[in-house]
Amino acid sequence: MKKKIILLSSVLFLCSALASCGGNSSKIILRIGFWPQSGEVKDVAMYQKWAADFEKDFPQYSIKPAPYEYSPETVGSKAQGGQLPDVFQTWVTETETLKNSGFIRPITKALEERGWDKVMDQGMKEA
Repeated sequence: MKKKIILLSSVLFLCSALASCGGNSSKIILRIGFWPQSGEVKDVAMYQKWAADFEKDFPQYSIKPAPYEYSPETVGSKAQGGQLPDVFQTWVTETETLKNSGFIRPITKALEERGWDKVMDQGMKEA
């Protein structure tokens, strides 16, 4: 759960950094792949509240659940087909492969600029 909170915080941080980009009047949809399953009632409610709070602060965005369980066998075809969520969890051993294939981008610079790298879990930083 702690990793999910850190990841969601990172997503919200990146979205807020992008809030001033673009002039399109339609909402930008952010598909979150690590949304809890419907049976996890408390977690779903918590994520819905976070999404509502974010959308209130940044009305140009719309947060949508897009449950996705990472698989090295399907990630490439899903990414190329535009079927991956905008934000998803992966295995720590897969980050280099995903980066080299262009499916993810580093956020290190943005985290450092805002000082978030100083409060991150060391294991997350090394991933």
